[in-house]
Amino acid sequence: MSNAIRVPLVVDADNGYGNEENVLRTVREPEHAGAAAMIMDDQLVPKGCGHAAEKHAVPLEHYLRKLECSMRAQAPLVIIARTDVMSIDEAVQRTTAFHAAGADVTLIDGLPSLEVARRVGREVPGKKQVNLIHVGKTPLVSSSEFMPLFHIHGLMVATLSSITASASVYCAIGFVATDFFDTRRTRPNTWYTDVPTFHQAALAHARAGKSSTSGHSLLLVLSSSASLAPTVMRDLEQTFGVPVVEAHGMTEASHRMASNPLPRRAQKPSFVGLAAGPKIALCDEADAPLPTGRRGEVVIRGPGVTAGYLENARANAKA
Repeated sequence: MSNAIRVPLVVDADNGYGNEENVLRTVREPEHAGAAAMIMDDQLVPKGCGHAAEKHAVPLEHYLRKLECSMRAQAPLVIIARTDVMSIDEAVQRTTAFHAAGADVTLIDGLPSLEVARRVGREVPGKKQVNLIHVGKTPLVSSSEFMPLFHIHGLMVATLSSITASASVYCAIGFVATDFFDTRRTRPNTWYTDVPTFHQAALAHARAGKSSTSGHSLLLVLSSSASLAPTVMRDLEQTFGVPVVEAHGMTEASHRMASNPLPRRAQKPSFVGLAAGPKIALCDEADAPLPTGRRGEVVIRGPGVTAGYLENARANAKA
């Protein structure tokens, strides 16, 4: 399978298939097969589905010994430590311990609500994974699409990325401020993306008291296609109570060129962010790289950058 796909392969290794000695082999086998990551849970045999009503876990000390063995294998494999305990308080304690023990990523399976997911995001350190299935406990992440689909921002960032991730997308006929807020209530979604002009229109509508911003399910707001004013970013975060991530892209680069990092790392208003796909450099008129602090032209390179414009030799020559 690893030879047939172009994306990282994640292997679900159940509870490691035995005791500590078995875990050493369990880690090496998927690594030799070309896997990029391995999930190992703390369920007690016989196991059940992670979203089932009844699950039982081994003592924390027992699982930590297995986790230590997986680290000792020294395989270049990302270890995703998963807990299936029913109590969210205990799940937070366990995943915090997993992170402290050296797990690369932690996973609490069967989160019952987005509010619990927010708590996990706040309280559990390190990288985290969420398991979304169509018949599971955890609500599926969705997005709202208010950008026109001929626009690369609307086509790639919201629509195709959500479809690729098996998430749901709500496509509006166009942007109308009242519809924008009605959608927050009638079609709950966890994030949306827009251009600064639409963000400002939504804020003006909210300031006028024409729509309530309470009771939404948003976790994140994205902005792209133009520079977002620092005051607008601040007002969006205060209005919705969620992080706002600004990015920069262009159609010629499959949209996403640079992006501010996701929450927990600092956002810089009016800053395009870090390279998010193509390589980015600053060059002079002869295409020679310039040192930090100099002014020049921004150049990009990568597999997502177009090879040229269709039937437009003049534009290709200038590029």
